[in-house]
Amino acid sequence: MADDNAEEVLTPKNGGAGPVADRGCTDMFCIPIWAFAIVVFIIVTLAGLQDGDPHKLYLPRDYRGQYCGAKTNWADGTDLQAYPAQSYMQNLSATLEVVVQQFTCTSFAKSELQPTMNATELFDYQCACCLVPCGSCQAHPELGADITSVAGLQGTMSAKLGELKGVGTGSSNFFSSQSANADLFSKAFNEATKYFNAVCLKDCHADHGYLYSLAETQRRQFVFELAPDHRLYPYYRALKA
Repeated sequence: MADDNAEEVLTPKNGGAGPVADRGCTDMFCIPIWAFAIVVFIIVTLAGLQDGDPHKLYLPRDYRGQYCGAKTNWADGTDLQAYPAQSYMQNLSATLEVVVQQFTCTSFAKSELQPTMNATELFDYQCACCLVPCGSCQAHPELGADITSVAGLQGTMSAKLGELKGVGTGSSNFFSSQSANADLFSKAFNEATKYFNAVCLKDCHADHGYLYSLAETQRRQFVFELAPDHRLYPYYRALKA
């Protein structure tokens, strides 16, 4: 049964003009504002295409922020037009820092440094190595087995650096859990951006066989130094001297 009190909605079908008889556009002042915004957007886009490089919207970048495959880079950067491919190379600073920390914080290194230190300096050294509880350490770092002799130091450091340089048979055992750097590479892939740098290459088909066939004297040589503000820097320099 129909509700007698219900209001009848008039539509064109039943003789009415619809819900609102007098219809029209509202907020007409928004139209020129919208048109002006479209024009500004077009001008900005054209200016960007003229002075910029739209390819940089999708080109990969190296660890310095430069664009692989781009002829011009920001801040008068390198011309990388011939290097369109991106890959990841070992970050020697981060990798060798772990080796140097192990070298500097071994029992052998402590025995060499201790006679030259007073009690306060010895505590500072042990604190820098996290060998004693102190405010700057949360836990003892995982730096591999302790070294107590010259022979052990030479053997361990030679094996680690030999693998990192790809020298000898150790290079084929590089990522093995039995390698000299197993303690490092067990965590390296969990912190990939720390231990590897993004770089630009000509292509992704590097001839590693050729690289390994080069004599050590033919390879690129790097000289590593701890940063002067590193907490182990004075002890590392003392051991080197």
